[in-house]
Amino acid sequence: MTTVPVKDAKNKLTQILHRVEKGEYFEIKRHNKVVAILSPKDAIVKDDARNEFMAGLRKWRNESAELFSNEEIDSIFTSPRKIENLKRADTISKIADSWN
Repeated sequence: MTTVPVKDAKNKLTQILHRVEKGEYFEIKRHNKVVAILSPKDAIVKDDARNEFMAGLRKWRNESAELFSNEEIDSIFTSPRKIENLKRADTISKIADSWN
């Protein structure tokens, strides 16, 4: 991320916007404090999608609390490649039952 003082951002706004359109991010600073961040429009859409996904994940985690222990849920998210540590048949059965 490139940092630009307000004065430079004002004087070079067109060039900065061209770079933002190409995917760059800019921090705009006033008196050594970041007052704004310029990002490509697509980045906002990605953030919205990520926030929506995380909200769904939190909802799933709350709803599945009675199906899985906290340790099982944590192991899924912290060690996705070690899912074999879970009792696979039991886990698959719990998931299948929750869908019915």
